[in-house]
Amino acid sequence: VVEHFTEELTRNGQIVLAARSPEEPGAPPFWPWIQILRGYLDSIPPIDLSAFLAGLEDIAHLVPEVRPKFHSSPPPLVDPLQARFRLFDAIATCLERAAQRTPLAVVLEDIHRADEASLLLLAYITTAIPTSPLLVVTTYRDTHRNSSFARATANLLRNPAARSLHITGLPGHDAAALLESLAKRKLDPAVIDILYEKSGGKPFFLSQLAGQGTNCRIERAASTLPADLADA
Repeated sequence: VVEHFTEELTRNGQIVLAARSPEEPGAPPFWPWIQILRGYLDSIPPIDLSAFLAGLEDIAHLVPEVRPKFHSSPPPLVDPLQARFRLFDAIATCLERAAQRTPLAVVLEDIHRADEASLLLLAYITTAIPTSPLLVVTTYRDTHRNSSFARATANLLRNPAARSLHITGLPGHDAAALLESLAKRKLDPAVIDILYEKSGGKPFFLSQLAGQGTNCRIERAASTLPADLADA
């Protein structure tokens, strides 16, 4: 769904920047936002980058490779709360400048896995620049909730401009058509029914189960979701 949506945005002339929260532990704080910033800043011609970043020295704390573009070093981080506010404001200003150049969409996938700092920054950006031509799209799974994520989503949904879209599974006939299209053959209706029940009609689960190969393997897969899918 998100892929088709962002393709449409691109066709309409918007710049789309996408990042995903990692499954693996060990990523630095703000990792999704680091990816977003790098993705955009790398697109700016080097000759224009210094002017674009003027006054945003704090960004170098997250993207140190841009530090040579500044005539001075970023201010030292002394008080943690003031330092965080300066950083958040610099990133919001950077995105606002980017959106003023060309309408911008930021896509953050799997924010249920995001670190708390990234979630706080997300909440700040969605309120700090409400009139900019900036669209922020997030995806998450309801089954993976923790207290930080629950607070963050609650705060986001208080924003009058926020919209929540609950993605449900495909209807039964569409799921059957997808399964048979992926399997490239007719499947036993009983197997389709079991796959549909186990997957909830979710296209991702259906596509993985349909890729089991032979009808016998699909039947075995239908008995339970593989562990890697159950955790997805």
